[in-house]
Amino acid sequence: MSSHGYAGARPLAAALIPVMVLSLVWSACDATDAGSRSSLIVEAFVQAGPILPEVRVRQTSGRESGREAAVVGLADAVVAVRVGDTSYAYRHIGAGRYASILPAKSPVVEGDPFQVDVERDGVRATGSGTVPPDIVISGVEPIPARTAVEAILVDSLGLSIDSLDVGLGARLGFIVPVEVQITWDALEDTYWVATSLDPEESFSSSVLDFFLLPSEVIPEGGRGTASWKGVYAVPVEDSTSSLPRHSLLVSITRGDAAFAAWMNTQSSGMASANAGNVEGAIGFVGGVAIDTVQLRVGN
Repeated sequence: MSSHGYAGARPLAAALIPVMVLSLVWSACDATDAGSRSSLIVEAFVQAGPILPEVRVRQTSGRESGREAAVVGLADAVVAVRVGDTSYAYRHIGAGRYASILPAKSPVVEGDPFQVDVERDGVRATGSGTVPPDIVISGVEPIPARTAVEAILVDSLGLSIDSLDVGLGARLGFIVPVEVQITWDALEDTYWVATSLDPEESFSSSVLDFFLLPSEVIPEGGRGTASWKGVYAVPVEDSTSSLPRHSLLVSITRGDAAFAAWMNTQSSGMASANAGNVEGAIGFVGGVAIDTVQLRVGN
């Protein structure tokens, strides 16, 4: 992860928050037992730097798999991570999160191979990958709309986007759309990037987000200067209101094809027993490179 003139980069976990919008209902509690229909979920995002990656180990509850399945963190898994030729034992630090007991003997660098091994109640899961090259945002250009536009605001998140059945809780309001162009130095077309625009003020409406483009997963497209345009919106009082000054966090994450597939699975709510690239479990273990820019937008 890098930082530059726009703002300092946030830690890995914070940077991934706007990118990873999971479709499952997460629970903060720990569990040592689950129903027979449960599925193990393992996630680790490995990036270059002096700190070893955190590993998240969770399990679906005993319900049928699908969007209604709750997920709980596991506190009794055995977790180990190997980077290059060095293995590290991990310990549980809360809510299904595991961290290395000892610090890294040397920084994780671009090109390092790694493997994550998890064992819990006789179930073994393994994921591996390679740390990708660093990524740096070279430019961010926000272009707000000149006037506010009318929009349907939906207070309830339990609506059907397919039918656009907004039902009860819908009301008319006003927003100012903001188009943002991000540029960066792209690498080989084997890499993918996940982009995200995360304003401090935004709508929770699924319908509104459906018509905007605050995030996307796209192929990097080969060497040279690459760009992406996204759109988010800020709520305002009425049609004469100008865009209020606010903070915008822009993030971009580089990964491989497995990373892209996992991100698309999460954002589309299509999680299944075959989701991800982890052998023996649902989930994703892979290398990522992240850059973030935080800036002020508005009057």
